[in-house]
Amino acid sequence: VSPSHTARDFIRLAAVLAAIVAAAGLRVALHPPNLTWIGAMALFRGAVIGRQARAFVAPLASLGLRDAILGFYPGMIFQYVATAIAVAIGLLALSRSRGPLRVGLSALASAILFFALRNFGVWLSSGTYPPSPAGPAHRSSARLPLPGRPGGRGQAAALGRRPSISN
Repeated sequence: VSPSHTARDFIRLAAVLAAIVAAAGLRVALHPPNLTWIGAMALFRGAVIGRQARAFVAPLASLGLRDAILGFYPGMIFQYVATAIAVAIGLLALSRSRGPLRVGLSALASAILFFALRNFGVWLSSGTYPPSPAGPAHRSSARLPLPGRPGGRGQAAALGRRPSISN
């Protein structure tokens, strides 16, 4: 192993660790509604990292660090699964070709799957919404960031407050 190879590995490891800390820190900070740094990193890592197992490390470690800081909550496994799916979308759809249409469709698919899976998980584990087929629809419609919606993320952001992690 050459010294330059070791230095390169160290730089790569430092970059991954910095990305993990930055993504977790940005998630703790106030951010615009429906903007998820960890989700973006998951899609990017899937698209860029050649080794499949390594692509999952930084996004999932960022979630773990964030949850260790903010606290663990019911249904969080759904967020981890949704993040892993975003990495998989990057691996499958963007590892060979990254044209604008392909990137846009991958980002859209990743966001929709994250929204649906996360809301289903909160509905399933929170007990806040009715345990009926209408429950997930009620949960999802309540989370749409519409201006002036009472209790919605749009109103919380407009008032300068950070919505709770469980919502």
